[in-house]
Formats: sequence, structure tokens, C-alpha cells
Amino acid sequence: MSSIPNPSIETERVGILPSSVAEFRQQEDNEANAFVVSYYYYNDDECEVESLIKNIARSALQDLRKIGSLSKRQDFARLGIGAKPVRNKNAYKSLFNRLPIDIDLLQHKISGNSRMFYFLINQSFHLVAIKNSHIETDKVRHR
Repeated sequence: MSSIPNPSIETERVGILPSSVAEFRQQEDNEANAFVVSYYYYNDDECEVESLIKNIARSALQDLRKIGSLSKRQDFARLGIGAKPVRNKNAYKSLFNRLPIDIDLLQHKISGNSRMFYFLINQSFHLVAIKNSHIETDKVRHR
């Protein structure tokens, strides 16, 4: 016959799903463990999002989407998200305004001179700024 449950047979067990339709799936919830992008420490004074050209803006958004799908710090490099340390010196000092003292600020190269500055705490990705121009460090370069 058919596998559709017969309501007349199941009436004695009101409120219980018939075994023929009850199904239990155990699956890992990746989203529960994924990094959350936080704008709490976002620095409007340093950010240059409005000056990003179309392709770089698209790349920045794609990178943020990748980050939101990751659950381990080790996966950043696998998906091309850079984690170059930034020191609280010279022209980079302004990026550290309003940040906790003991954080490790990192930078990710979006494209060309465009950079994303961030730090990680547990499963939170704290975006500090997106710069469209290279930060001058007053380094003397020898030829």
C-alpha cells in the first residue's frame, strides 16, 4: 500500500509524530562556530571604504564573507586571508586609537595598496579599518 500515515490508526497517540514521518538528523552547525564580523572597534577616521574602486570593494566584501564562514584561525591562510602583524609605531599609531592595549592588530592585503586592518578575539573578527592607500612608514629605502 502507501507509506502515507493513516490518521485513524494514529489517533490513540495524539501529539506524537508517527514513526513513519519522524526523522532525526544530527549535523554539525558550522554557523554556530563561525567567526562573527564585529564593527565595535571600527575606526571611521581611518577607514577609506568610500574611496575603494569597484573591484577592490567587491574583493573586500568577498573576503569578509569568507571570514564569516570560517571557524578556525588556521583556515584564514588557506582561503587567502592575510594576517601580517602591525606594530603600534609611526604612521600606524592612529589605527590603534580606541583599541584595547593588549591586542595584536593584523593586516590583510585586499588588492594593490588596499588593506584591511583587524584583530581576533575568540570567534570575533574585529574590523578596525579598510585603507585604500598604503600607509607611509617613513622608512628610508636604500637602492
